[in-house]
Amino acid sequence: MPEEKRRHWRFSAKRNVCATFSEPNGIGFQKVGQILDMGMGGMSLRYVSEEEAFPPGGEVLVELFGITSPFITTGRICCTVIYDHPLSDFPGGYLKLRRCGLQFRRLSQLQSYNIGHFIETFSLEEDEESLPRTGVRD
Repeated sequence: MPEEKRRHWRFSAKRNVCATFSEPNGIGFQKVGQILDMGMGGMSLRYVSEEEAFPPGGEVLVELFGITSPFITTGRICCTVIYDHPLSDFPGGYLKLRRCGLQFRRLSQLQSYNIGHFIETFSLEEDEESLPRTGVRD
């Protein structure tokens, strides 16, 4: 089993938690994905795309938000792509369901606070229905 290298715990996200993400230069469409898990060091999400994967090591800008009350957003955060791979193809072959892992970069004090508040508000409690808990560190 590989050695755990994450420094921060990851928490499973409630089902109503999403993120927008795009390339920092603004080229291409902004995508929306469902956050699967999150921590102070990064997050993973799944999204639908007809385009190729974001390259590992590349940068993206993300903004985390909940789609129900309370409406909280983190503002735009610079991230490094750790992985981006297909989970499945949709019929017709044009769209793919993808999973992407992102690491937060260059966080200001305000961004760190916003991410912590977001995690506190939108992470699942032990007894809530959830996607499987990761129990791993960021």
